[in-house]
Amino acid sequence: MVHHILQIIVCLLFLNKFLHLKEVNIMVCIPSIVHQKASPKVYKTPHHPHFIKGGNIEIWKIALATSAAPTYLSAAVIDDNECKIDGGLWANNPVLVAIAEAVKLGYSLEQIKVLSIGTGTSLSF
Repeated sequence: MVHHILQIIVCLLFLNKFLHLKEVNIMVCIPSIVHQKASPKVYKTPHHPHFIKGGNIEIWKIALATSAAPTYLSAAVIDDNECKIDGGLWANNPVLVAIAEAVKLGYSLEQIKVLSIGTGTSLSF
């Protein structure tokens, strides 16, 4: 049920198109975990020749993989028949994953722009 609802929401956000990761025209890094191996998995747009695996996966499926928080949501089986769970378990601040990726590719901190959407609260001063 949750998968179906998320699919509809993401589909509506992307103008009724099932967008694939390779179709995104900005650089994206999305952390997850391969549950059976307890190893990190980062879904990336093909912004480098080595990053080709995962480009044919629909964005809504990757959203399931990165947000499948144990005890709240079931693991997502989206590619390779492997269960994926919440990337926040190893990348508590996924923005750092993206910044590290950009720096590794030669971008300066001044060139990096980040859009971070979360459920936290804003600070008031």
